[in-house]
Amino acid sequence: MKIKIPNPFNFQSRKTFIPQVKANPPGEELILDFENVSSLDSAALGMLLMAREQTKSTSSKVSFINCNDSIKQILEVAQFHMLFKIS
Repeated sequence: MKIKIPNPFNFQSRKTFIPQVKANPPGEELILDFENVSSLDSAALGMLLMAREQTKSTSSKVSFINCNDSIKQILEVAQFHMLFKIS
């Protein structure tokens, strides 16, 4: 399943993001598309960790696609490259 991440990706995004993550079928990879994202905050990082925990319980994987350089840098500082496949 692919989810287009909203811009900005922040606390307000939880209303749409969390139900989409929970709708991911068990065993299916969750692909988070950051194509339009230019900023994210600590709440967004928390939601990404929640997505990982949610999919981990259903034997699914999470990957990030279309991350621009500034988003990749934020994710690397937070050590998310150790937890997720980022491209």
